[in-house]
Amino acid sequence: RGNGTLKSESSTTFDGGNPASSVSTNYAKDGSTVTDITSTDFANATFDDEGNIATGYILSETKRGNGTLKSESSTTFDGGNPASSVSTNYAKDGSTVTDITSTDFANATFDDEGNIATGYILSETKRGNGTLKSESSTTFDGGNPASSVSTNYAKDGSTVTDITSTDFANATFDDEGNIATGYI
Repeated sequence: RGNGTLKSESSTTFDGGNPASSVSTNYAKDGSTVTDITSTDFANATFDDEGNIATGYILSETKRGNGTLKSESSTTFDGGNPASSVSTNYAKDGSTVTDITSTDFANATFDDEGNIATGYILSETKRGNGTLKSESSTTFDGGNPASSVSTNYAKDGSTVTDITSTDFANATFDDEGNIATGYI
């Protein structure tokens, strides 16, 4: 950080020229209190000649500083790009599932750098009890978001509480995909 305190540190282990595992530790503002640790396992991924994930899947697990499970995720790759992902979040006790988000990349096309170029992705979040919490669709054009629609549901999982539509037509993006100017 600008004040000299440690924000994060990470370590990646390689095998045969490709990542085998990685561990990232995040710290609180004091620079010494661990807020969370994320471990990623690449054992079930295959890599292309350029070191990019070609097929298979990676698993990630995040634990809070006190050791309780915060989240787990799995991302599946096909043809060098993400095909689907599932992320499970846990309550502070580390065992109660709060929600599960599934994302489908089947209708997205990717550029040579692995970024979404066109098409759309669909996400669905369910509460720990299995009821629908939200659904969203994000459409991409020219490598940037063009529009998104998100629907939120009441605790019963079927009553719509709100729908949010976002139009990115009047925003310009920088080279990293962040909004640089304009408005949404």
